[in-house]
Amino acid sequence: MRKTLKYFSSVFIFLVVSGCLTAQVKRVKGLRIGFDISKPTMMLFDPDRTGFEFSGDIEVIKNLYSTLEMGWLNITREKENFNYSSTGNYYRFGFDYNIMKLKASDEYEMIYVGLRYGYSRLSHEADQIVLINDYWDGSFLSVGEDNLNASWIDLVFGMRAEVFRNFFIGWSVRVRPLLNQVNDDVMKPFIIPGYGKGEKPVVVGFHYTLYYRIPLFKSTVVVKPDKKKNSTKKNR
Repeated sequence: MRKTLKYFSSVFIFLVVSGCLTAQVKRVKGLRIGFDISKPTMMLFDPDRTGFEFSGDIEVIKNLYSTLEMGWLNITREKENFNYSSTGNYYRFGFDYNIMKLKASDEYEMIYVGLRYGYSRLSHEADQIVLINDYWDGSFLSVGEDNLNASWIDLVFGMRAEVFRNFFIGWSVRVRPLLNQVNDDVMKPFIIPGYGKGEKPVVVGFHYTLYYRIPLFKSTVVVKPDKKKNSTKKNR
């Protein structure tokens, strides 16, 4: 009987000590949907440009997020010597990796680097192009509608913070090298949707995005105590 009591006492003490040394934290996981507010803001400064962009990401493993971004852009330019219009959509997909060391497993702030592959399809045309030269001075030229495509890489650096439960805000800077030139020898597109100015082989983009995370499920994370804190308490 004594041996039995001694055994159960040892098991009880072990469980108590183990509970003190470790803790379980619930980490929320789910699809995070974002809307880039920099796009409608640009419309205030450039009313000839209309567009939007949505994004989504989900945590695959710790600190690694799979991402998808998609959007649409329409441009109309009416100048004295030409009229130009363009419309198209685009997609980017890749990943983000959080390089920030979080103090707790139920924190979701991010300082991250990422990589995207971008692809865009667009159509553009121009008319009322004024020709100024010795032979055709004052004449007009039109360039008919042409369908184009382009692809590029996004090199990403950004930050993201949870301002309210499941609501996030963040910004990112993108360096975009163009992978292939669009297939139009007559006229380069003024803007490639999702990329930037069509005449440049490398551009820099900026995004400012609001997010909402759909809390699909919670995962249990075992947290070990901070040895430095424990040693500090003992020294006291």
